[in-house]
Amino acid sequence: MDSKRKPIGVKMLISLHGVLNSKEKNLFLKLWGQVFSPFLSTQTIRSSTGNGPASRYVFGATSGALATSLTGLTWNNQTSGFGTDTIFAAAASPTLYVIGGSAGKIATSTDGLSWTLRTSGFGTSPILGLTYHAPSGQYIAVGGDGKLSTSLNGITWNIRTSSFGLTFINDVHSDGVRVTAVGDSGKLATSSTGTTWVRATSGFGLTRISAVASANGTLVAVGSAGKLATSTDGVSWTQRSSSFGSIAINDVSGRSGSEFVAVGDSGLLAISSNGVSWSQYPSSFLSSESIQTIFINESVAVAGGSNGKIARSQREV
Repeated sequence: MDSKRKPIGVKMLISLHGVLNSKEKNLFLKLWGQVFSPFLSTQTIRSSTGNGPASRYVFGATSGALATSLTGLTWNNQTSGFGTDTIFAAAASPTLYVIGGSAGKIATSTDGLSWTLRTSGFGTSPILGLTYHAPSGQYIAVGGDGKLSTSLNGITWNIRTSSFGLTFINDVHSDGVRVTAVGDSGKLATSSTGTTWVRATSGFGLTRISAVASANGTLVAVGSAGKLATSTDGVSWTQRSSSFGSIAINDVSGRSGSEFVAVGDSGLLAISSNGVSWSQYPSSFLSSESIQTIFINESVAVAGGSNGKIARSQREV
């Protein structure tokens, strides 16, 4: 054997092995499987969060249904205190979980298991989005009729002026620097503290913006008619091709060092490494079902939707 050719072959093998390993690790979020769900087939999972003080995933649904999990595999029902009101929103800080929903209901928990109802100030308007902004130490709730409220402890809430008028605000997100709120009629606003808000041009026209998320310095906003836009500063937004066609995108999630995942109607799920280029992957939801919510942490992603279904994906190692 030619001794000069052997090292080249070994290098090629090592290089190929590295490429394959890299591709294996990138399978995170691309392989999805259904897991046992404690939700009824008549319930729709509408909200999700994770990590928090007890490192639990929290899913909220219609009929006030609530479930938690430590791994995303095994889920247990909890009592939310919402009665039959839908839980539309969920968020977590290092010390507290917060959920919000129909009729302005809001509740907090330090462990994800025992929940206490609080007064939100929303009256009968629904709470549709929640986030925690670490720099200001504030929890922020948004919802129907343009209402927006902030709290330093999750217990006492103060209504703020949102700049949305009476337009519904569907989601709010903190990227660790700024806070971004999105709503109906293509409305979008940003804030450095969650208290004072400035409108920005989203590029969505009059299309409903459903959700917003961030990762690796990029913000992604999604909405009806398959629309999706990205921004690096929350002010200037660029419309992108989402791969959803004209199908509604209901939620999006991202984590630093990992992909973005967007989910929507018809069981569609798309993944992007940068928020710009998107590819569809099998979600394990049927085309007759909708995926309403998605949450990603460092190693596991969980999605929920119609018929009480839960899907899970885990990072390859």
